[in-house]
Amino acid sequence: MVNPGAPDEKIYARSKAAVANGLRVCDIIGSPYYVVHTGSSVASSKSDGMRRVGVALAELLAADETSVTILLENMAGAGSSLGVTFEELAEIIEIAGGGGRLGICFDTCHAFAAGYDLATETGVEDTLRALDATLGIARVGLIHANDSKYPRGTAHDRHAAIGEGYIGNAGFDYLLNHPLLTGKPVILETPRQTVADDLKNISILREIRNNRLRKTENILDYSRNTQR
Repeated sequence: MVNPGAPDEKIYARSKAAVANGLRVCDIIGSPYYVVHTGSSVASSKSDGMRRVGVALAELLAADETSVTILLENMAGAGSSLGVTFEELAEIIEIAGGGGRLGICFDTCHAFAAGYDLATETGVEDTLRALDATLGIARVGLIHANDSKYPRGTAHDRHAAIGEGYIGNAGFDYLLNHPLLTGKPVILETPRQTVADDLKNISILREIRNNRLRKTENILDYSRNTQR
């Protein structure tokens, strides 16, 4: 498990090595992005954990010869998780030097679990405006689309199929059709038993965007190819 925020030096070193290898793999397969979980501070303070993550990212990018962008995924907030709020992600990026090869993977279930309202039109508007003001919408390279099995603010990272959780179809309508997210690629990370489950979720997202006459070529299912 990658945890660049870990105080244990062995875990910290292994995490950096894993991310470095991931960047090389992405470069080989032609992926412009590599999604990274910022991990947790374990028994140390959150500020120390965020500093370790930022320093690790700075060192990784300084040594890396690819052009792959690292996308930090927002976390749900359980335990000593790092990168839960937009402010925490912004601080990590600042510690890492704030370069152009650092961005955000916006996970809908994680954001909802962390307390951001994605179920109402006003909530989506407030959330995206806060994201833009804190990080800049240009740093959002990818959206992980997942409904949530638990209510907002519970810090439970339990994904649900689109429309079968507490965000609901209306929430995804407000979110995916918001002008700030125009052109952003979307990846499903919904529960699946068979490919039919993926096709159903993709179909629902397409219907949501078609209601606003928007194209959905960016909606893909690569749920097995990114870190969870």
